[in-house]
Amino acid sequence: FSEGQQVDNFRFEKFLGQGALGELWLVENINTKDSYTAKYYDRQKIAESSTHLWEHIDNEFHVLKNIRHPHLLECYGKVN
Repeated sequence: FSEGQQVDNFRFEKFLGQGALGELWLVENINTKDSYTAKYYDRQKIAESSTHLWEHIDNEFHVLKNIRHPHLLECYGKVN
């Protein structure tokens, strides 16, 4: 991704960091102007790494979607 790129209703505003499997971005909803943090996974890196990683990622999504804690980010959804 690059700054200013748009995917669905979100514009990638600022690159925040790089992990082993993807990137973290500050994104803005172009309709509401609300800001969010988006985690982008590199499908090719995951496919080369392990078949069980998708299960781990899906599990992480479900946990973050259902847990509320002041030190954790709230998960609003995912885009495939």
